[in-house]
Amino acid sequence: MPKDYIQISLGLQEFSVLGWKEDNQEVIVEVIKSSSYGVCPKCSESTNKVHQYKERLIDDIPIQDKRLRLSLRERRFKCANCGKVFTERFESIHSRGHRTTRYEQYLYERGKNRALKAISLEYQVKYTTLRRLWYRYAKEAVNNRSFEYPRKMGIDEFSVAKRHKYHTVLTDLEKHRIVTTIMGRDKEALKNYLQTIPDGKRPEFFVVDIWKGYISAIREVCSEVVIVADKFHIIRMVNYALDFTRQVIQRQTQKGKKQIIFRAKHLLLKAYERLTPKEHERLLALFKDVPVLGDAYELKELLRQIYQLENYDEACGLLQCWCRMAYDSNLSGFRDVARTYLRWFDIITNYFKYRVTNGFTEGMNNKIKLDKQMAYGYRNFSNQHLRILAMSS
Repeated sequence: MPKDYIQISLGLQEFSVLGWKEDNQEVIVEVIKSSSYGVCPKCSESTNKVHQYKERLIDDIPIQDKRLRLSLRERRFKCANCGKVFTERFESIHSRGHRTTRYEQYLYERGKNRALKAISLEYQVKYTTLRRLWYRYAKEAVNNRSFEYPRKMGIDEFSVAKRHKYHTVLTDLEKHRIVTTIMGRDKEALKNYLQTIPDGKRPEFFVVDIWKGYISAIREVCSEVVIVADKFHIIRMVNYALDFTRQVIQRQTQKGKKQIIFRAKHLLLKAYERLTPKEHERLLALFKDVPVLGDAYELKELLRQIYQLENYDEACGLLQCWCRMAYDSNLSGFRDVARTYLRWFDIITNYFKYRVTNGFTEGMNNKIKLDKQMAYGYRNFSNQHLRILAMSS
């Protein structure tokens, strides 16, 4: 036995340690169940008459980056009352299991934010075994989680395949958890789910992007709720309009100056207060050569300032003025944005009254996207649904 060692607790109270050995790859600990008797499964009588010993190797949580294996000295008892021969049971190991339950839980937690294939290779667990284990624990976690219908619900779509195939994710914006996912993003899919919510438990607020199907479904099923257009999507529309204007001007510009406008993309989208003095000078020089870009940038920054106002009436009035300015401009991208704002003016201005955003939903959307990339896509919606719910349970 090496001299440079310390004693640590194994953390499994039902076992007694008989000995251990270590090499460069793994640590093997010899254990036996502390209790000296077993309970007969047939007549429920206890007995300490050992019929046979059997050695089993059980994987446990790695220690010091080495594989930890329990060399379990398993006993078979013979009941003195009915004569039945039976194998002792363990709290920390499933019947005929090859891993401790805490190790299985450890693998499950590790697999929430990583590809199962990577976990399989790292911990030397067969992929099909790990996959079956992970989804078993995920189902238990999702079925046993406490659930309350949210007061503020966020709704957003997430991509599942190319050619505009989407599903819908619903979140609790107060408790920061995923409520469920729905196949598709059409009006009927969301409407069918909302109809399953009892009347007294339906959300008071819905935060959505400006997607007609979502808004129509909410208004038909929950007619008296407050719908708020997400701030991020509203401002993003203006950023898209600004970049569209830049692209149009770039195509119309002579070859020698195209590169200057092309390189200004990220500078134009950057917030004014975050510009360095050198970047500020670059923008002023660009606006001097291309005044139209200056007008578009001013419209973008003006909208950002409106969203920083705290007074509801002032923000609504200035937003109407902004729409008139954008509509009267010669910028087709901004005129389209102004028409969209006026069409959904009530749900856009609800933000200034209630100050709720879909930030958490967007964050979970990024996690869903990353999980999809790690899995190289999902062919089975139920598996992806379970993965998404497990991420927030």
